[in-house]
Amino acid sequence: MGWLGQFRRKGQKKPGKEIHEYDFGRFSDAFKSAEKYRYWEESLLLFDQGKRFSAFKQFFKYLTNKKGKNIKVSQLHGILHFELIQGSKKITGLIDQNLIKVQAVLAQSARYDSALLIELLQENYNLKFCKFALEPVTDSDDFILKLVADLPAKLTSPYKLYHVLRELALVADKEDDLMFVQYQLKGPNYDYLIHPLPEEIKEVYFQYIQNVFRKVLEVRDHQEIDTEEYPSAFRYLLLAAVYKVDFLVKPEGYLMDQFERIDGLAFSSQGTNPNLVNQEIVSIIEEILQRNQSFIKIELYLTDATFGFNPVIQSAQIRDTIYSELPTMDWYVDHGHEEYAISIVDFIVGYLLFNFIVPPPCKALFLLYYRIREPQFFKELGYNEPVFFDGKLASSTIKKEIKKVLAGFSDSFPHADAPVQMLEYDSLPVFYKSYLEMVAEINFTPK
Repeated sequence: MGWLGQFRRKGQKKPGKEIHEYDFGRFSDAFKSAEKYRYWEESLLLFDQGKRFSAFKQFFKYLTNKKGKNIKVSQLHGILHFELIQGSKKITGLIDQNLIKVQAVLAQSARYDSALLIELLQENYNLKFCKFALEPVTDSDDFILKLVADLPAKLTSPYKLYHVLRELALVADKEDDLMFVQYQLKGPNYDYLIHPLPEEIKEVYFQYIQNVFRKVLEVRDHQEIDTEEYPSAFRYLLLAAVYKVDFLVKPEGYLMDQFERIDGLAFSSQGTNPNLVNQEIVSIIEEILQRNQSFIKIELYLTDATFGFNPVIQSAQIRDTIYSELPTMDWYVDHGHEEYAISIVDFIVGYLLFNFIVPPPCKALFLLYYRIREPQFFKELGYNEPVFFDGKLASSTIKKEIKKVLAGFSDSFPHADAPVQMLEYDSLPVFYKSYLEMVAEINFTPK
């Protein structure tokens, strides 16, 4: 058996409003529009011409995301000031004729702690462009903890500035969640960067999280398969659930950290008894199920972002991943273990979405897969979805929706044609397998 070897955007939907792939999953700054790439090319050209301020203005236009709320730029007295948002963190900077200064304030009031200082030194050793720095607070034993980067303006091209800002922003946003809990640091109040969701949407999300994870444990307890004799089967089930919740709900804070921890356990435990790894994953899931409802709902919110974290994956890698894992489900289909067979398809889709940035039309097709798999979830969010299954699979509706999804990317991904003739409708496992085989054969090369 193989083993991988805007509030309306979230449910308050106007009648007729369509679902978009960027409403779900983690933020990505890859696959920008042609207009954004023009800004990028202009910034490089202007920098080479010595017009640095003009170059960096175009550069920040390139960084502005679809909502346009993640970047602020102003010029005053010959100095270019900028702010960018990354999750729950704000990064500020200035550019003059000689210097580029960037910083993110992580803690406004922190005590000297030898363990913290040692960890900061170790982190500084691993960072390429920015560094942790301490700034004493006047008339106090406290200090301000920052991430900083100082660069010579004449030698810092837009290309280098991109990598500097990306590293600083991603590290700042991550340390906000981890280091603060461990050392009880007090950070600046950036609550205004968080966009709360309506309570009714939070309730849908909370119930969905509970239902998905409880169902996994119920399947295990039903003992259709001896999960100790077949630990890989149970691992597929566990990870499929984690990846699905992460993509559809996008929790922050504790839940996001636990999902990353589970993913790490699953793929960094070579040589460890797989049943022990599964038990540890189950214990994390049980902790999530027992977590106070109010604590979980606090972590259900929207944020703006400038940079994505995961690497981009191309058509060939998507195809290889699908075909390397998909044959595993045949044994479960042949032996009548439908739930486990489908979980392998869930796993493949979720694994690609959790660990990589897939091309937008591929992401949209994976979202369509979840729409077919989880119709009640989307209905409860308020979307007017077509009926994909009513006693049997609605083949014509599914084909129509596939073509509709890809039509939205015809300009930027002109080669993304779906061979819908590959779809088979004999049973749910057979259909889901054929759906992924269809996705594997699509050319997602951008224009």
